[in-house]
Amino acid sequence: MIMKNEPTSRDAIARLEGELGLTLPAEYVEFLLDQNGGLPHDNIFAVGDGNKSGVRFFGVETGHDYDDLGKTARTFRARLPSGFLPIGDDPGRNLIAIAASGPDAGSIWFWDHELEADEDEEPTRDNMVRMTATLSEFIAGLTLDPDADWA
Repeated sequence: MIMKNEPTSRDAIARLEGELGLTLPAEYVEFLLDQNGGLPHDNIFAVGDGNKSGVRFFGVETGHDYDDLGKTARTFRARLPSGFLPIGDDPGRNLIAIAASGPDAGSIWFWDHELEADEDEEPTRDNMVRMTATLSEFIAGLTLDPDADWA
């Protein structure tokens, strides 16, 4: 279950795609139409060698700077490799990204901000770890935070 944002529309998604110059993977569009981002009840994912973190998904036209997909995409555009879109973050402001194009389209990646390229360097995948082949696989792998206080 995901505590979702206010609903979005296909028109809002189309505006975002036009602004960003990319087409979102179909599975991600369906997620946005159904949930429009939000905080999953089970929100813990494993990264690399057993480290764990939590995820919050961004939404379209949420009205908040902290979880707005378009604003976040514009902020990180020059910091992520071409074809990647930030779709969520963790408490340390590392990103969960989706490959929006290319052979990995639809796959989910963890982007570590502490290992990103310097400002004068082109961003690469060197600070990224492929998590899953699909968004649904990533969501299915989330677990409950034992410290969460859910009502």
